[in-house]
Amino acid sequence: MNLDLDQVEEWLAAHPEIHDVARREVLDGKPSFEHEKTCLAAWDVTCTIDGEPHDLVVVITNQFPADMPKVYLRNPERYELLNHVNCHGDICFWDRRAGGFFATSRPRDILSSGIYAALKRLEESLKEPDPDNLVDEFEGFWRWLKGKQTVAFFAPPARESVRMTVRSTHKGSTITYAGELPSAAYAQRFKNGDPETAWYFPLDTPVLPPSSDTVSAAYVRSLFGSVKVKTSKFDVWMKNGKFRKKPSGKKSKFRKKSEKDRPRTSQTQHYTFFFSTPRPAGGHALFGVHIKGRSKENFFESDSEKPWEITPIEIEHHYREFMTERAGAEYDLTEVSVAVVGCGAVGCRVAEKLTLMGVGELVLVDSDYFTHENVFRHYLGSSSIGTKKAKALADNLASEHVGLSTVWRHMGREEWLEDHEGEAKRMDFIVDATGDFNGMREVSRQREGMGLPPILFTWVEAAGVGGFAVLDGDTKGCFNCLVRDRDQGPYMTCHYLKPDQVVAKDLTGCGSFIPFSALDAEKTAIMACEMLLDTINDPEGSPSMYRSWRGRADVAEKMGLEFNPSFEADSPLSVKDSRDFASVICPVCRGR
Repeated sequence: MNLDLDQVEEWLAAHPEIHDVARREVLDGKPSFEHEKTCLAAWDVTCTIDGEPHDLVVVITNQFPADMPKVYLRNPERYELLNHVNCHGDICFWDRRAGGFFATSRPRDILSSGIYAALKRLEESLKEPDPDNLVDEFEGFWRWLKGKQTVAFFAPPARESVRMTVRSTHKGSTITYAGELPSAAYAQRFKNGDPETAWYFPLDTPVLPPSSDTVSAAYVRSLFGSVKVKTSKFDVWMKNGKFRKKPSGKKSKFRKKSEKDRPRTSQTQHYTFFFSTPRPAGGHALFGVHIKGRSKENFFESDSEKPWEITPIEIEHHYREFMTERAGAEYDLTEVSVAVVGCGAVGCRVAEKLTLMGVGELVLVDSDYFTHENVFRHYLGSSSIGTKKAKALADNLASEHVGLSTVWRHMGREEWLEDHEGEAKRMDFIVDATGDFNGMREVSRQREGMGLPPILFTWVEAAGVGGFAVLDGDTKGCFNCLVRDRDQGPYMTCHYLKPDQVVAKDLTGCGSFIPFSALDAEKTAIMACEMLLDTINDPEGSPSMYRSWRGRADVAEKMGLEFNPSFEADSPLSVKDSRDFASVICPVCRGR
């Protein structure tokens, strides 16, 4: 909407909680407010809290009124640490990441409510400071420090002091990481990194963030007072002056230049330290510093600020434990192992969803090669054509998802169960997405005798008329309960299409396939993975379950296919869920 800034200024002037409103000048077409890149206009204002004046800046961004105004302290350096106020003075009075739903046709109300909320937050922070909250939000404060650089951690913080290696890779954008990489796939991506020594120290007691937008040498030295145990290797490293050595290879992003050792003279020194501080809310806040200076004394022998340059380091949590929780995972599935047999359209999506759910180990089994015919309904793309399907899928998932353990087997179901029987038995679950009904029926019959874990069978019916998932668990109900034998051959009683119809398509005269879309495979995979998650968290163990969805009829009708009465009985796009589908005559599970 077109916003009249003069009118906004009138609204500000009329606001009962602020006064002395003055619009900031515009320089080169932009309002002169350095901390807000999307600033449309900014006003200096004053508010009074408990009789004390506080100078503020009210900022209207180019998203307003679809976004709240921003309110800053004009002179944040005059204040001690305040809850929910960063070093730039930005008063955090609502969670922008969580979004908001605003009546954009009433911009004055949005402006007014935003100012009221910001002033209330400021008043609370001034009257009742909360040290625990400051520690909990440590990383949020640290992120805004001047000159901040970023390092990625691919492993959770250790409980003791350790020596680490920091590398900067220059493929595309520069990525700096510390410690060991989670897999060979990651090591391949970062193999050109330049090494540099760093030290990690867990702090024994919580510490507060700096009170200004820079980190002082005194602040860093004070951190070592909270280190419970320093490793002797660090003492040796310091004693031998290793911090004076030049790095090998290219210059790192932290080390702009280096000089030869000059004994008994001033020398350029470099240190990189990482820390963790316990959070009252749980877990640890991670942060770091890089120190550079030229002196006869090392950093710890000196008690002055000069000549030390301190660069704050923000640590990005690239390790699995953080990333899965950040992605919304409700349960820790790190210790869960699942084998996916059949890595086609449905199986590949099951493997993908299990990975995103946070499953710790995947064993992928498939005897096929990936071809051009698979591209448009598979997780893999054209670059994988000609590769072993199971291997390509395992490599792709492992390289893109930190901490995932994958094993691939280029073989069929029966060969895997025979040659890798121990591996199959140690799985928590097996997912059979082969669509091979004869083989699925046979393995369902033999599961208990072979000592195999629960098996989830899942598939899409031709023309995308439905998707199915059956969990052979510890209770009555199994894949065989859905099969009926007759003179013409067995058929699936759950299917929506009548049996004995030609459901395959042939486009080239050789090589038929079952027609269904990538969306059909995706829906079925999601349904199957939800069943697994329900089972993992079921206090009763692994009960047998059956679930299905019903699709549309149009594709099947164009193919001239006929439907069973169950298709009309079920609602379009509906999902059926049942734990009571066991057949009283089933020879497999009736004795459970």
